[in-house]
Amino acid sequence: MYFSIPNNINYSVILPILLLLFVSDVLGHGRMLTPQIRIPPGDENNGFTLSNGPTTIEPCAGNPRGPVLSNFQSGQIISISWTITAAHRGSCSIQLSTTGQDSNFQELKSYPNCADNTGTFSDSVKLPDGASCNNCTIRWVWNALLTNELYLDCADVSIGDGANSGDTTSATTSTASVTSTSATTSAASVTSTSATTSAASVTFTSATTSAASVTFTSATTSAASVTSTFATTSTASVTSTSATTSVASVTSTSTRHTTTLLTAESLATKTLGIYEKKKHESHGKKMKEKKHRRQSKK
Repeated sequence: MYFSIPNNINYSVILPILLLLFVSDVLGHGRMLTPQIRIPPGDENNGFTLSNGPTTIEPCAGNPRGPVLSNFQSGQIISISWTITAAHRGSCSIQLSTTGQDSNFQELKSYPNCADNTGTFSDSVKLPDGASCNNCTIRWVWNALLTNELYLDCADVSIGDGANSGDTTSATTSTASVTSTSATTSAASVTSTSATTSAASVTFTSATTSAASVTFTSATTSAASVTSTFATTSTASVTSTSATTSVASVTSTSTRHTTTLLTAESLATKTLGIYEKKKHESHGKKMKEKKHRRQSKK
């Protein structure tokens, strides 16, 4: 039996369809979805392979660096997702380069059986502590076991230094203050290492016998002050190592009480002395009277 090819076939339509089916079979069986990769989703040239074997166009499948599309912080846990459209098995890994040159990739996480099934997958990956770069590269690598293909996707990201907001030595934009309502026998003090743009102050309502002090290492644009409302016998002071444009002052509302208390103490001592003297004189007078009566009886 013989088959004849119809003469009315439009090859200009059939050939592109056949080519598309061939390309889709060879290319694009998996890719990273997030972070945003250099080639927009839909362009499946990543993982290009020839029919006789894989082509390892590293480091990023021949795709040059692009603009930074994602911003992270060092130590941050980020979400990574990818899709597998052909279950060619094999392993995947998430890698990071901080050189800005798509080099020296370090593995952040690996998945030994990432392509046993088709579908979309995601996982949480922790960025290294201390990693910092304006032009980092996060790379997704899939080594397809059954077809011996290599799939590479790269994402251009930045990683900040991830400053610790809990650092107590820096109060750059906040108010650093302490208030002591009663520090009768203790030392009440406050120290601000850096209060660059904040109001750093300390107030002592009653610091009768204590040292009330405040120290500012750097209070460049802030008001560095200490106020002692009642500092009878204590030292009220403020020290500013660097108070370039700030007011460094100490105010004692009622230091005159010191003199008052000292005067009262002196008065009490004097009164006690007079009392003891009069008591002694009275006792001597009584003894003389007894002696005089005994002599009179004789």
